[in-house]
Amino acid sequence: MQKNNFPPIGLGTFKQTNDSLIDIVTEALDLGYRHIDTAQFYKNEHLIGKGLENSDIKREDIFITTKVWVEHYNQEKFISSVEKSLEKLKTPYVDLLLLHWPPKPHEFFQALELLNQCKEKKLCNSIGVSNFNITLLEKALKMGIKLFTNQIEFHPLIDQTIQKKFLENHGIRLTAYAPFATGQIFGNRTLRTIAERYHKTIAQVCLRWALQTPNTYPIPKTSSSKRLKENIDIFDFHLAKIDMDVINQLNRVNIRFFDIAGLAPEWD
Repeated sequence: MQKNNFPPIGLGTFKQTNDSLIDIVTEALDLGYRHIDTAQFYKNEHLIGKGLENSDIKREDIFITTKVWVEHYNQEKFISSVEKSLEKLKTPYVDLLLLHWPPKPHEFFQALELLNQCKEKKLCNSIGVSNFNITLLEKALKMGIKLFTNQIEFHPLIDQTIQKKFLENHGIRLTAYAPFATGQIFGNRTLRTIAERYHKTIAQVCLRWALQTPNTYPIPKTSSSKRLKENIDIFDFHLAKIDMDVINQLNRVNIRFFDIAGLAPEWD
């Protein structure tokens, strides 16, 4: 089983359910991607499994993340659902297993305990969560759960300063989904100006910004071969501090595209 090294950039696969995803996964691995992110809810684990099978890259050199869906947070379904995911992915384990969304209050402890059991059973190397706020993260940490990551919406147009600081202080990685703000970054004049100066695209500047943000690991998604190559072609330049500072200031608009407000229960 692979050690818990986390590739700096991954391939997101949300809303990709066509057979073309098989080739995208294989091509991504050929280009140098080593992290593939999926979920039970995406209904594409079987396609990713075929893409992995078609690749010449050794399994131990690939980091695979999947997420347990909320309907499986009970004793009867949780572990069996993970085993089904492994069958679809054609692997005996995943490197990272997440709770996709926060459990309901009455399921919270059980879901996290079952997640931990999957690690003990060696169905996964590491465990984590997605879309958790600080209240829920603190509750999980008080249970003694060792969280590898919290996967959250993260891009230049959202202010995740408090969450980011909390994760960094507790040694929890920030996996950044929606790094392009569902496409809203492409019309931003500030980002366009910076991209032109570096002779890069806006997408590349955003991903480079994420990489240079401590403890942050973006997982951009695309169904285009051209974009696939573009998104990983970000290791030949470095954003100057002044440009990092300018991009950091864009979070003042604080736009959130995936609403998780109200998901935290009122804990005593």
